[in-house]
Amino acid sequence: MPEPDFDTATSVIHTLRQSGVQLDHADGGLAAELADTGSVVLREQLDALLLVGIPQVSLGVQMHWIGVRVGWWPRESLDRRRVAVVSSRLSRDVGAHPDWFDLLRTLFCRLEPKAAAFVTVPETTAHRFVTRGSQLFGFECLDVLATQSDASQLAATEPAANQILLSRPILDQHAPIAKQVPLRDRLLTCLASQIWALRVSEGGVTFRALRARLTGGFESGSTRIAVTDGTANLPLVEAGAVPWILTPTPHAGTPLAPSETAPRASVPFGDYLLHWTRGPAGPWPDEPEADYLDRLILGVETSGRSALAALIRILETQRLIASDHLIRGQHRVVCFSDQQLEHLASRRVYRRHLHRWDFEPYGIAIRRDVLAALGARPVIYGDGSDFEQLQRHERPLFQRRTADRGTDWQTEEEWRLQGDLDFSRMGAADVFVFVRTETEAAFVNEISRFPVVVVPEATSG
Repeated sequence: MPEPDFDTATSVIHTLRQSGVQLDHADGGLAAELADTGSVVLREQLDALLLVGIPQVSLGVQMHWIGVRVGWWPRESLDRRRVAVVSSRLSRDVGAHPDWFDLLRTLFCRLEPKAAAFVTVPETTAHRFVTRGSQLFGFECLDVLATQSDASQLAATEPAANQILLSRPILDQHAPIAKQVPLRDRLLTCLASQIWALRVSEGGVTFRALRARLTGGFESGSTRIAVTDGTANLPLVEAGAVPWILTPTPHAGTPLAPSETAPRASVPFGDYLLHWTRGPAGPWPDEPEADYLDRLILGVETSGRSALAALIRILETQRLIASDHLIRGQHRVVCFSDQQLEHLASRRVYRRHLHRWDFEPYGIAIRRDVLAALGARPVIYGDGSDFEQLQRHERPLFQRRTADRGTDWQTEEEWRLQGDLDFSRMGAADVFVFVRTETEAAFVNEISRFPVVVVPEATSG
C-alpha cells in the first residue's frame, strides 16, 4: 500500500476547492494537516463537524479502502474510540446462535460508554443487534452511510443525529480490495479504530476484510477475534488478530424429559382441519421487534424457537394469531389444511425460496364444523387475474393455483379464517395436538388439555 504524502493531500484540497466547497484556510496548511492526521475540519456546527478524511486513519489507508471523502460527524463521537462489531452471516434463525449473543453482551459489559462509541453499517450482520444493544447498555451508536452526493452537495446538507454521512470519494480511486470486499464491509473495517469479530467463516467476506486490515496500516492490536474452540480463526490470529478466548455457555433448550409415555389418543382424523406450526426466524407474531432483540441480546430466552416451541406457546396462550404473510391483499388470516394427518410426513418438503419446510410435523387440529361455524371457508384457487373478479368478502380466501416455481398449492386443500382464533373455550373433543415423536408427545401431554398424538410415519407406495 503506498504511503500517504503531501502531494496526495494537496490534490484532495485542490479538488475540494475546485468543486466549490468553502475552505477557510490556506491550501498548504490544510494539506499539511490532512497528510499528518488523516482529516481536516472544514466547518463546525453545534453538534456536528464537517470533515474531509477519517480521524486517525492515514490517507493511504483511506485511499486503499474507501477513498478520501467529506463527511458529517457527530461532535461527541470524535472524543471516543470507534468500535465496530463484525461477523460472518448467521443462519436465518438467529436465535439458534446463543453463544454469539453471549459474546455481544460480554462486549457491551466490558466497554465504557463514555470512552467508546459503536459504528455500524446497515445491512451488515451485526447492525440491528449492535443498534439495539447500544440503546440497552447506554452507548452512542452511529450509522455510517455512504451517500451518492459529491463533496459540495454533502457540505450543503444538514447533519443527522446518530449518523456519519459520507460523500462520494473526492479523487478517482479503484482499489483492488473493492473487488474482494463490498463497500459496506470496507466502510466498517476502515472507520473503526477497534474491531471485535464475533464469528468468522474462513474465506468469506468478513475473513477477507479482516485479513486485509491486519496487513494494511492499522494500529497493531486493534483487531480482536473471538476464539471459542482453540483453533477457529487461527489464520487471522497468526496474522496479528488478538484472540478473545471465551468458554461457550451451556444453553438449555425445551426440556423433553417426561417421566412416562403419553397416552395414545383415539381421534377421528377425517373430521378435523390441520394447522401446523413453524419456528419463526424473528419475533413471535405478537412480539414487538425490540422485545425480541432484547431477549436475544440479554440472554433471557428460556427455550428455542422451533416448530415445537411455537406449538407450546400456542397451547399456553390458547390462541392462533392471524398473519398476512404471503396473503394477497394483506388480509390477516389463520390457515388450515384439509389434509389427513397420516399423509403429513410424506408431504414434508423444503421450500428453498421461502427458507422453510412445509408441513412440519407439529401443530393443532380443530374440528371442521367448529371452524366453519366461526367463519372458516375453503380457499378459492385461481389465476392472478381471478382475484379482481372476487367479491370483497371472498378476497381473503384467494390463493393462486400455482407459484412461480411451479408449486401446486391446490394440493394443500387449504381453509382460512379471518382474524385471530381464540380456542380457550373449545372442548377436548373439538381439538387435538400432533407432534413428531413419542417423547415429545409425553412432554406436550403434560401441558395440554387436548389429546396429543404422534404423526404417523411416512409409508412407501
